[in-house]
Amino acid sequence: MTARGWSARANLDEVLEKIPKERLHYKVVDIYEAAETAEEYRIVATPTIIKIQPQPMRKVIGDCADGELVWNLLGLDRTLKK
Repeated sequence: MTARGWSARANLDEVLEKIPKERLHYKVVDIYEAAETAEEYRIVATPTIIKIQPQPMRKVIGDCADGELVWNLLGLDRTLKK
């Protein structure tokens, strides 16, 4: 994972820690180790966060430094917050 990837991961973890673990399931994939995943989801820039369920699928590209913006762009329901 690149330095930007690690930074984005730390920022995303900060956003996700506000959601009870039983309410959200996610997986981190390093596209350098799983290139087929990048191809499957058409990832052309890193870091990219993809929300698959519930639909619609959404992608956020960048370092996720603005947690509130990430929350909104992913379309996460406010009722998920602790």
